[in-house]
Amino acid sequence: MPSIDYFERKLDEKRRLTIPSELRNEFAGGVILTRGFGQYLHLYPKNIWDREVEPALSGSILDEKIADLNVKFRRGKTEADLDQKQGRVTIEQHLLDYAGINRELVAVRAGAYWRLMAPGADV
Repeated sequence: MPSIDYFERKLDEKRRLTIPSELRNEFAGGVILTRGFGQYLHLYPKNIWDREVEPALSGSILDEKIADLNVKFRRGKTEADLDQKQGRVTIEQHLLDYAGINRELVAVRAGAYWRLMAPGADV
């Protein structure tokens, strides 16, 4: 089965994103949403966040770069379980506002996580 690296979706009226059925196992353990490096969001499977992001954020307490990364990724961070029946996750309004996402979004795999952005956004 080919791997999915890109999808487009419209959020429903309750700001819920439906994850394609082929990807739902990837998010079965939970979903983490954060601000990205630019004007987009990061969507992580919880196991990837726990295994790769948390250790990267736990450097020296006096390291300003580590502190800046903590602020970047923890500000507005949300954690949720995927709605197993329909494969949906709610995206908080403040995150949508940050990324300039109204109703439509584009999702692109960036290695072990996903970037969520408005359709016309620059990368």
